[in-house]
Amino acid sequence: MSKPVLRKRARFADIADEIDHVYQKLVYWHCRTVRGARARQYAARLKKLLPRDETAPGSIFGEECWSLVLEIQGDLRQAIRHRENEIRLIRRLHEITPREQRDRVFGWYDYSDISDRLAILADLYVQIGETNRAIAVLREAKALCVRQGIAFEGEDALHELLRDTTRNGQRTRSTA
Repeated sequence: MSKPVLRKRARFADIADEIDHVYQKLVYWHCRTVRGARARQYAARLKKLLPRDETAPGSIFGEECWSLVLEIQGDLRQAIRHRENEIRLIRRLHEITPREQRDRVFGWYDYSDISDRLAILADLYVQIGETNRAIAVLREAKALCVRQGIAFEGEDALHELLRDTTRNGQRTRSTA
């Protein structure tokens, strides 16, 4: 993800343009810095904008936005619900895309995007104390990456969770 242009804007082509701008700022302040107050400001602004976008409900990007907003606002269970919907929608898009349009669609959302979202979902599960679900989600991401021949970036996180659950006396079905 490249660094967004962090300049102020007062004019937008439409609601989708404004949502995208606020989303980019939100991601920057949430993921790239430790300035939580700034991220919360953008989350609140995005939360007000999303209902105004007719395309957001049920869209992949809309679900991603809602998950991020709710995560920042501390409603992790709802953030999980939206993140799961986002992943389901990406998978559905892959299923229904005709072969001749796959390159175009995979330019928007490819298998590494699913893997990344699964890693985010696993982190949300960890935050609410559902370690075994987090492990299952990371194993799912790993299996996807192996099937698709792409790098699995969550190996360290998976091993750490497995080590912690073993150390704490929790059992997991198998090792990574």
